Amino acid sequence: MKELFSNYQECNLEEARKVVFSRRVDLKYVIPLERLEDIFHALEADYHVVEYNNMQSLPYHTLYYDSVNNISYLDHHNKRLPRYKIRKRSYEASGDVFLELKIKTNKNNTVKRRLPLEKFETGISEKEAGFLREYIHEAAGNLSPAIGIWFDRITLVRKDYKERCTIDTNYRVKNSLGERNLGDVAIIEVKHEMFDHSSKMKKVLKGIRAYPQGFSKYCMGRALLDKNLKRNNFKMKLRLYN
Repeated sequence: MKELFSNYQECNLEEARKVVFSRRVDLKYVIPLERLEDIFHALEADYHVVEYNNMQSLPYHTLYYDSVNNISYLDHHNKRLPRYKIRKRSYEASGDVFLELKIKTNKNNTVKRRLPLEKFETGISEKEAGFLREYIHEAAGNLSPAIGIWFDRITLVRKDYKERCTIDTNYRVKNSLGERNLGDVAIIEVKHEMFDHSSKMKKVLKGIRAYPQGFSKYCMGRALLDKNLKRNNFKMKLRLYN
């Protein structure tokens, strides 16, 4: 991995936080893992790679929550706006843990709010429930863990600090119904504070005929593991992974 980024300038987590937008526009792409090396080589003059403890690929663990009637899953499936997802995320390299709330607004922007936590626990504490009630009406008592997701993330930051790209590999999902691993794909997300036509990443992806598509790690994981969930709008994507 280190050799792959030998021509990149590096930036640390503190510098990368300049490009963590609380309100953003994002595009997602899913590409074969084998195309990544060519993409990284094409971007080395325009982007920094985020490094932590001499690592560029950092492990993440996320636990998603949903209501008994699967409101987060079904709102996304039915393309309802606004909608939200609730998760606890462990940034395993740094040890940071957050309760995170992602809201997709009526304008199709993504707003993220998060609460730092001392440790990763599966339950929702009263403090955490109070944080959620500031933004959504869903009673925290109705939430329970729905699925665990693991992946490794490489982060590229454009040199003008107006774009952040995350590249997730080794995507694995697990809950009481089973476990799946999509190790042969990479999930790329391009993030801006506002829509930006100058993105080199988007141009490189278009050059290999990769185009934006919806890919929710949470919804895809739930749909892959639970055939009893409503899945009509995900069928085309599910065929690629079954």
